[in-house]
Amino acid sequence: MNLALLEGGIMISLSTVLIQKRMENFLKGILFWMRNKLGTSMSEQFNMVAEQSGNLLVPNCVGGMLANRSCIALMAHIRRDDEPEGNRIVFTDVDGCASNVGRHPLGEAQFVSLAPECLRLGVIAHEVAHALGFWHEQSRPDRDNYVTVRWENIDRDSKGQFLKELPADVDNGGVPYDYGSIMHYRSKAFGRYDDLFTLNTNIADYQKTIGQRDQLSFNDIRLMNVIYCRNVCPRRLPCQRGGYTDPRRCDRCRCPDGFTGQYCEQVMPGYGVDCGGRLHLSSAWTRISSPGYPAEFREGQECSWLLVAPRGQRVQLRFYGEFEMYCKVRHSLCMDYIEIRNSTDFANTGMRYCCYGTPKSTIMSATEDMLVLFRSFYRSGKGFQAQARALPIYGAFVEEWSDWSAWSECSATCGACGTRTRTRTCSLTSGDCLLV
Repeated sequence: MNLALLEGGIMISLSTVLIQKRMENFLKGILFWMRNKLGTSMSEQFNMVAEQSGNLLVPNCVGGMLANRSCIALMAHIRRDDEPEGNRIVFTDVDGCASNVGRHPLGEAQFVSLAPECLRLGVIAHEVAHALGFWHEQSRPDRDNYVTVRWENIDRDSKGQFLKELPADVDNGGVPYDYGSIMHYRSKAFGRYDDLFTLNTNIADYQKTIGQRDQLSFNDIRLMNVIYCRNVCPRRLPCQRGGYTDPRRCDRCRCPDGFTGQYCEQVMPGYGVDCGGRLHLSSAWTRISSPGYPAEFREGQECSWLLVAPRGQRVQLRFYGEFEMYCKVRHSLCMDYIEIRNSTDFANTGMRYCCYGTPKSTIMSATEDMLVLFRSFYRSGKGFQAQARALPIYGAFVEEWSDWSAWSECSATCGACGTRTRTRTCSLTSGDCLLV
């Protein structure tokens, strides 16, 4: 099969590219994927590689992950020589980590290539999402509102990886842009050199959120359910905190990370340790920290805090003291992290803080609530401590400017006059005061 690799992990047959590449046709096919179950098959090549690496059940794990969170049922089996082609996902190991996007418009088999180096759950989930119809997150038409592409830092032969899809070709199901999507490129993807940023988040504190390959985000799953499961439940429940009616259990809501309960009305309890909960704030500082701080926390511990200000006020949070959470410095990516969700929609992945050195940012909530997540998946470490309080929303602050962001791309081509922009934000200092 003659394949053209697109967008660093997407592969589409050249005949398909020449016949029709419009997303609307892929989406029509995607909606046709699901009758009751989506048949999948594994080639003997993949079977052999999986047996040697001990990962034969990984595709089944992905199928189980989707089945637990959506109405999608993926059934994996070994491909037979006499099995007809078409209307199925075929796992191979012929071309790195790559996949077609959506159901093939000609009804041919969809190939998901998973070489041995791709046999990690997050990578497999990323490629299966392509097969189910997902483009890369930074290819969305609205991406310029969230990230800035550093064209000057991108490898010359890879600039096509950062093109946007046309609005007419994409249906995002009303799901907002997600920095934490498993479909998002990392900060330095396809750089001319390893240390060059090719994507800058427009809000600097989201920089270490993008590029994760651990698991499908809440909004990734939500979009799958919008596309494939919208008519499964007879009615929509009054879900809170950005949750939605669970297509696997129509009497309950599927809740964003940090929340639980039938309608997402409860804060998720600590995992591996007694921590977190709902904290009602006043004008006095309230301290929160990782378990045992300043002693090291243990790998696998999780805490969730919902910080609540009085009606008509906002939550202010700042870090202090020693700070250590495991990260991949080379990729500017958090592995363990503190995540803060301070927007009006708790379904959106928040700002993640990790690595070494106390974050300088002081965060203000957009509403009366702020969600703080402590997640330690990989290593133990020093952790963090922070303090939070409630502040009135009137008046003005004496503030300190943050560092400037990177310059944007020039608005004009070579030989013409153009402009470049950069931004900075206000961060409250330790000696901040409210002027009323």
